[in-house]
Amino acid sequence: MPTACWTCKSPDVPRMIEEDGEKEFFTGKWAKYGDEIVNSIGCADCHNNETMELLVRRPYLDRALKAAGLPTFAESSHQEKRNLVCAQCHVEYYFKATPWKDSQGNDKVAKVVTLPWANGLSVEAMEKYYNDLQFKDWEHKLSKTKMLKAQHPGYEIFKTGIHGQKGVSCADCHMPYTQEGAVKYSDHQLQSPLKTMDRSCMPCHRESESKLRDIVQQKLMRKNFLMQIAMDNLAKAHLETAKAMEVGATDEDLKKVREHIRNGQWRWDYSIASHGSFFHAPEETLRILGTANDQAQQARIKLVSILAKRGVMDYVAPDFSNKAKSQELAGVPLQKLVDEKMKFKATLEKEWHKQAVAAGKLNMSSRKNVDLESSYFNNRGK
Repeated sequence: MPTACWTCKSPDVPRMIEEDGEKEFFTGKWAKYGDEIVNSIGCADCHNNETMELLVRRPYLDRALKAAGLPTFAESSHQEKRNLVCAQCHVEYYFKATPWKDSQGNDKVAKVVTLPWANGLSVEAMEKYYNDLQFKDWEHKLSKTKMLKAQHPGYEIFKTGIHGQKGVSCADCHMPYTQEGAVKYSDHQLQSPLKTMDRSCMPCHRESESKLRDIVQQKLMRKNFLMQIAMDNLAKAHLETAKAMEVGATDEDLKKVREHIRNGQWRWDYSIASHGSFFHAPEETLRILGTANDQAQQARIKLVSILAKRGVMDYVAPDFSNKAKSQELAGVPLQKLVDEKMKFKATLEKEWHKQAVAAGKLNMSSRKNVDLESSYFNNRGK
């Protein structure tokens, strides 16, 4: 993995960008900064260390805002800044290969975090951006489709919803104001607003907490319903494409099919990769899932004809009704990956932390009572 994978994980990231320069930071492999990026998300990710004013220290955000024709962080209102500090990370992005020369004249390539906002912040605008570049995150093992992986476009989706359109900020709901005596401040224990409804929801809403919870649950169920339909059709499209290849379909035969699969899965992934999308912008989320399913269905309609021309009239995609069956079809060596992660956590990660403590960059006491173990580790009962 490139160093860019660290970008949203720590206040040590802007420190290293400022010390080494942005292009140097984005050059090389993830392990390069293993003993440097050791602190979890903290004050310096969103605030000036001295004045505590809101601050963005990851330079790619302002570049993206300018590309989209939007006000920069400095030009934005205080309320919008309470969104933009979150948009440093809760956004769609990719790693743009950027050639550069270091001070010694050596040729290098930086994998720079870039937000694909030049055409706008909608799912279709970003789809066009990637398609125009012929960019791919990976090639699908079964269908050989050049795929896009949505990250977590929380900011973009939120801005299309009623709360975003009405000027509510991320902090209003996820960091609600609390008061102790005469002191009023934002609660920095970030969590679901449903856990702090008296402060997150009730200052604006007049329904009961129970009614609001029921509304949220309804939104989630609707999203899950369309998500499952689109996911089922996309998976079958991949498997049917693999079958078509098996019986002699060429890349030219499958060109349009793969375009539908690529665009459909991008939209499906985009609509759910931001986990709160069903609440932040339920109408937009359902719209995107509808178009994702349409793209999948268009691919499958074309595949019926392609398969029929090669004598395949009754192909039924294999069962992928649970996680184990899906991973087996996709060739995911899950246990091997889990074992590798556990070995890393028991060896190299501990060495990095030891080096960081010795250099005065990490105070392990700050991690007291924090669950640092993998979910896989906990699920294995160890």
